[in-house]
Amino acid sequence: MAADEPAPITALNENGLSPFLIVVDHASNSIPRALAGLGVSAAELERRSE
Repeated sequence: MAADEPAPITALNENGLSPFLIVVDHASNSIPRALAGLGVSAAELERRSE
């Protein structure tokens, strides 16, 4: 990933004592430029699932 692109992960409360781990996958339509869009069209990236 390029330096000007957002980080691929965000860790919150890394030193927390809870036994639970919450993981969210594909929470945005952002694709790093180095991956050349993964073959996904602009229309699909803007589509919302309901």
